Amino acid sequence: MTSNHDSTRCVICIRAKQTRKPFRSSKSKVTRKLERIHSDVCGPFPTSKGGSVYILTFLDEFTHWCWVVTIADRTSSTICREYRNIVKQIETETDLKIKYLRTDGGKEYEGDLTPVLKELGVKHETTSPYSPESNGKAERLNRTLEEHARAMLYQANMPKSFWAEAITTAAYLLNRLPSDAVHGIPYELWYNKSLTPVDLKALKPFGCMVHAHVSKKRQKKIGKIDTRSHFGCFIGYTDSNTMHKIWNFERKRFEKPHSLIFQETLFPSPKHFDETPADSYNPLSSTPSATPSATPESSPEPQNRSLPQLYDEIVVQPPPALQVFKSYGEFQPDNDPPSFSDAMRRPDANLWWEAFCDEIKAIIARNTWILVKLPPGNRALPLRWVCRIKR
Repeated sequence: MTSNHDSTRCVICIRAKQTRKPFRSSKSKVTRKLERIHSDVCGPFPTSKGGSVYILTFLDEFTHWCWVVTIADRTSSTICREYRNIVKQIETETDLKIKYLRTDGGKEYEGDLTPVLKELGVKHETTSPYSPESNGKAERLNRTLEEHARAMLYQANMPKSFWAEAITTAAYLLNRLPSDAVHGIPYELWYNKSLTPVDLKALKPFGCMVHAHVSKKRQKKIGKIDTRSHFGCFIGYTDSNTMHKIWNFERKRFEKPHSLIFQETLFPSPKHFDETPADSYNPLSSTPSATPSATPESSPEPQNRSLPQLYDEIVVQPPPALQVFKSYGEFQPDNDPPSFSDAMRRPDANLWWEAFCDEIKAIIARNTWILVKLPPGNRALPLRWVCRIKR
């Protein structure tokens, strides 16, 4: 049976079955940095040490360079004040101006901010209501920052009140890590220069233990035999590579000292803080026990303990290359680091770092490579460091 009736225009069917249209991925059409900025407000979070509850993010579409500001409220006056601060920072670093500002159309982006955008000649692009997919770049940035911050807090056994420092540090690292969205590093695209070994060496694990030197001004107030260092943990970066932001365990406050000794493989324990950690799960103490432990007097250990029954056995023979050395005695492999990260965790990490830098400088001096764009559809060959101690 055939019919000439167009059911796609049936009002009853539309009202009963209408669904959301899919959001198709779109390619970026910007041609320079600051042509379009994506912004969003994320929160609320638990009240931080500095009294912040929300984060305000800005993302440059061309370079994927991001700015993150922690704020106490999401009023229009607060958003306007922080936007002006971002504009002043941008005008100091570049001669370019923002052309478009893309937001989700929230009320916090209206009111005080609207006349400012008109004054600066910025066109405000708003997305459809209840359609976060239309502001996907800002929403994806929020998700990435949250995921990084959670992992950093869990790793360092830190309370939730340090979320603002964790998110700010996560944004700092994202700007210096490769991004698939722009096929490069946001820092290098924004500043038009490469990261130096000094910049990379300044990166430290969030929450790692530090020893902060007590300044001479404060040493006058303490005794001659008192300690000259305070315990703390690393929680963020500053505008200078020679200063870092830390939390001083002994003074219970934030500090930005110059003289620090980092212990990059050690992290605080929950007892270093007055609050419970963000992740209270402890794998070492959560193993369930079937019965309460008995005292040695009540249940003595049997003398003839039965061994577990073996159902299969596999004998692993050494490779032929190592079997050759049997005639010369037991073979002991050289204590060479297998990777770059392993070399940076050794006591002689400074010597390895100097060797890496010398190798890169030698390659650059001999012009052994030319920087070109990777052809579409091709993949670059992976590289790795091979570390050997000359004997």
